[in-house]
Amino acid sequence: LIESLFLHMMVLLWSLDFSHLGRVDKHSLSQQSHMELLIADITNYDVITNHAEMTDALGWCSVITNASGEVLFIRWVGMLLRGSIHLEWLPLSIEKAEMQRNLLSGTLPLDSLPPHLEILVLDKNAFSSSIDLTRLPESMKELSIALNELSGSLSLEKLPHMLTDLNLERNHLCGELILQNLPDSLRKLYLGINNFSGSLDVTHLPSGLLWLGVSLNAFEGWTDFSRLPSGLIGLYLTGNTELSGEIVWKGRYSHLQINDTKVCRK
Repeated sequence: LIESLFLHMMVLLWSLDFSHLGRVDKHSLSQQSHMELLIADITNYDVITNHAEMTDALGWCSVITNASGEVLFIRWVGMLLRGSIHLEWLPLSIEKAEMQRNLLSGTLPLDSLPPHLEILVLDKNAFSSSIDLTRLPESMKELSIALNELSGSLSLEKLPHMLTDLNLERNHLCGELILQNLPDSLRKLYLGINNFSGSLDVTHLPSGLLWLGVSLNAFEGWTDFSRLPSGLIGLYLTGNTELSGEIVWKGRYSHLQINDTKVCRK
C-alpha cells in the first residue's frame, strides 16, 4: 500500500507545474523506479508483473534488457491492459515499445519520450488526447497510434529526420494538413479515416515515399497530382467526395484507390 501511494504521488508531482522549482531528474531514478511509475495507473498491472508485487521489473512479462540490465524493448500486446500508461516514465535506455491491442486511455505526452526511442506502437487502444509531433525524439523511426480516439489538429512540419513510418489512421484528428516539410526518410504515411479538411497539396512529398493514405477525410478542391514521387506504390484517396484532379496512369501505382472522389485516372 505504501509503495502504491508513493508511485501515485510521484506521477502527480510530475504532472503539476513546478517549473520554478525544477522537475525530478529522470537520470537520478533507477530502471525499477521508471518501470513502476510507467504502470502506476494501470489497474490490472498484475498481468505485467506476472501476478507478483512490483519487484524486479527485469522479470516482468515481455521486458527485454541488454547485458547491463537496461530495458531496451517492451512488448505488452493484446493483454487487455486498462487504465493509463505514463509514457514519460519509459526507461531512458528503451529503443522499442509495443502496447497495441489493449484498453489503455488518457493522454499521450509525446513531447516527453526518452531520447533513444525508435519505435512506438499504440494501435487499438482508447487514447483520446490531442498529440504533439513537433518534439518527438530525433531517433524515432516508426510511430503508430491508429484506431484510437485522438482529436485536435496535427502539425507534421517538425518530424524527426529519421522517421520512416507514421500511422494515425482511424482517429478524430481534424483541420488542414501541410505536407510540404516531411522528412526525406519517410516511406509510409497513413492518415485515413479522420476529419482532415481543406485542400490537399501533394506536390512536395518526399521523393522516397512509397505509401500515402488519406482516404475518408474531407479534402476538397482541385489537386495537382503531376509531381507524385516516382516510386509511389500505394495512393489511397477514397471517400474524399469533393476532391478533384487528374492522375496520369502508367501502371506505376500498384494500389490506387479513388472511389467516391472526383479524381480521374488517365
